[in-house]
Amino acid sequence: MDRAYVSRMVNLTTLAPDIVAAILDDTLPNHVTLFDLASGTPLLWDEQRAIIDR
Repeated sequence: MDRAYVSRMVNLTTLAPDIVAAILDDTLPNHVTLFDLASGTPLLWDEQRAIIDR
């Protein structure tokens, strides 16, 4: 995945560092898309991780 594309799609500064790493390493679970993270993502990191862990 192209890093420039990811940074355009998702504001990396608001995501938990481990979620950013998963995006860049292309290891997000299949049920999580960049659209999911770009639209209405909670600001609290624990809530973001809950989205990933579903």
